[in-house]
Amino acid sequence: MNIGVMNSGGDSPGLNAVIEGVVGAASRRGWNVVGFYDGFEGLLSEEGDERFEWLTPAACRGLRAKGGTILGTVNKGNFAIKVGVDQKGAIEPAVLEKTKATVRRLGLDALIVVGGDGSQSTALLLSEIGLPVVGVPKTIDNDLGATDVTFGFYSAVSIVSESLDRLETTANAHQRMMVVEVMGRHAGWIALEGGIAGSADVILLPEIPFSLENVVECIKARKARSCVLGHIQRGGSPCSYDRILGTRFGSYAVELVEKRQFSCMVALRGTQMTAVPIEEAVKTLKLVDPDCQLVRTARDLGVCFGD
Repeated sequence: MNIGVMNSGGDSPGLNAVIEGVVGAASRRGWNVVGFYDGFEGLLSEEGDERFEWLTPAACRGLRAKGGTILGTVNKGNFAIKVGVDQKGAIEPAVLEKTKATVRRLGLDALIVVGGDGSQSTALLLSEIGLPVVGVPKTIDNDLGATDVTFGFYSAVSIVSESLDRLETTANAHQRMMVVEVMGRHAGWIALEGGIAGSADVILLPEIPFSLENVVECIKARKARSCVLGHIQRGGSPCSYDRILGTRFGSYAVELVEKRQFSCMVALRGTQMTAVPIEEAVKTLKLVDPDCQLVRTARDLGVCFGD
């Protein structure tokens, strides 16, 4: 059998671990794996302008410890159909036909798509036109439904907490309050867990309405300075948890291919791997429950949420 693998959207620690997991599991079964460059755009390869590479176990050995992705990634282009919450665009029919032609030309029996909400929405569309697709959940935001956790999240949380540890010494030395902006878009998981681990005094989440007046009350005796971590959260090597989780996701995705269980996404439920319909995974975002035990713990520690 021949399997295609790609990653799409923002980069995330653990992407290379997934690739190594896919290649290792496929090789043990005597299968071949082709990796597409630059996300779904690699599916638009033409003879003489190939945007893929046949991957071998030897070439992928030890990838799980490395950050980034050997395949590159994009979050725009011909396949970007998720433009916001509950807002979807469309893919040009000519692009879909070209995609199917690439799959036929390479003799692919399955396509493993590693990505977050937008990428899985695209994977679902490719499944609907008849392509055999298996999804692997990837996002540092941890906002994909149907899985307990996505790989990359705990690496991001570790980076945030370590950064807060370093900032605290400067803040104390200069008697300043540091304002740190983290990623998360619609979901506040990174801010919540990174803030608790890093001993933040105030944590502001999209899920909990806040007022600046309440925030000022918490910090009125101190001066404020902004520090934006930005893409630092995406960089570097994945933590040990994400190395293991990413590799498990990749290996299990190959198991689903072997069972010909397509139109599914790999998910972690408790400590076990399982498969869920991609449609279920992208139906709703997994957001922080304002009354969850983690939020209550933070409040018990004296954290202000601005509400």
